[in-house]
Amino acid sequence: MELHIGVDSKTGVALNMRVTSANAHDITETHNLMDGREKMVWADARYQGVHKGEGNQGLELDGQVAMRPGKRRILDPESAEAVAEKLKARVRAKVEHPLLRAKRVFEYGKVPYWGLAKDTGP
Repeated sequence: MELHIGVDSKTGVALNMRVTSANAHDITETHNLMDGREKMVWADARYQGVHKGEGNQGLELDGQVAMRPGKRRILDPESAEAVAEKLKARVRAKVEHPLLRAKRVFEYGKVPYWGLAKDTGP
């Protein structure tokens, strides 16, 4: 089971969530996480090439999508690109708090997978 989540960057409140099987790629759920009110979208490196995904035509996220870790490692830490990547990481970190709550509070850290119908409830 994989949880795809859209979070407000100012408040850290989860706005949209989708539960899929673990083999569903993040790009396939991007258009379901957005409701059109977004002024800016911050995404991790798994969203590279998001504009090529089905249902995502017209999404302009490339400027806020993180660099792949291998490319980021070779940057000079003082360069403008490295500073921009650090800013992206600080904003994207807010999505981790709702995920932590889902795992800890609802005890999803060690939940076996029984299928989407059973895992997502009624």
